[in-house]
Amino acid sequence: MVAWPRSGTIASPVVDILSLVTGVVGSLMAEVIIVLVIIFARRVRHPILALRLANMLTRAGVSAFYTHRDDYKYRKAGATIVAYLLSAKKTIDIVAIDLTYGRTTENVSAAIRKFITGESHRRVRVSLLDPASSAVPAAATALAISADDLRKRITESLGHQFEARSQMTPDEQRRFEILVHDELPMGSAILLDADDDHEGRIQIETKLSGAPSSESFGFEISGKRGTQAFYRRHQQSWDAVIRRSRPAVAAVATPTQ
Repeated sequence: MVAWPRSGTIASPVVDILSLVTGVVGSLMAEVIIVLVIIFARRVRHPILALRLANMLTRAGVSAFYTHRDDYKYRKAGATIVAYLLSAKKTIDIVAIDLTYGRTTENVSAAIRKFITGESHRRVRVSLLDPASSAVPAAATALAISADDLRKRITESLGHQFEARSQMTPDEQRRFEILVHDELPMGSAILLDADDDHEGRIQIETKLSGAPSSESFGFEISGKRGTQAFYRRHQQSWDAVIRRSRPAVAAVATPTQ
């Protein structure tokens, strides 16, 4: 007579096979992990420091880092600034010296108009350096251009925003604020849905003094990643710059033809 295993038990040969399979799989996984660690260690001079840095950035909510403007082609929301702006759901805030780079390579003002038109829940705030501000010479030096050239660039940037706003309905115009400020923050910033801690994104770009704008570097902070403390500090700081800004004067901001 065959001795069947009791209910709830597994025959010894089956147990042996399962143990063997488990052992083989475990060994293979261990070998894979070891190989990956070796490869990582060879590529990175200080792997432990690299892991700590990665952990720190993750906890801070840093979702992307760009060493050069060319790196924007890897941006998940789109390589162009227009695509990035249009990835917002409700709000767009921009703080910058001027928008010449964006305007000459891509039609930012048209993107803003497209974002607002027909969408009653959306709003945009753009704050640029006041062309009449005493901060213009310092900013011009950092950008390696003359103060007069910078004033012209800012005025033209503002003019294009007013031109786009003039093509909107009265309600849409109220939801598109064109502002100026007297400050020189750490760089420029694009805030998308920034009031939403879970959906908000903030892209900050810093321009190296005297270097071409194309060599600027930046990073993005995501509200839905990390502890959110770092995100909130930036959101509150950039929002404060906008709140301290004042409405730009349309008559002074006519774009040059």
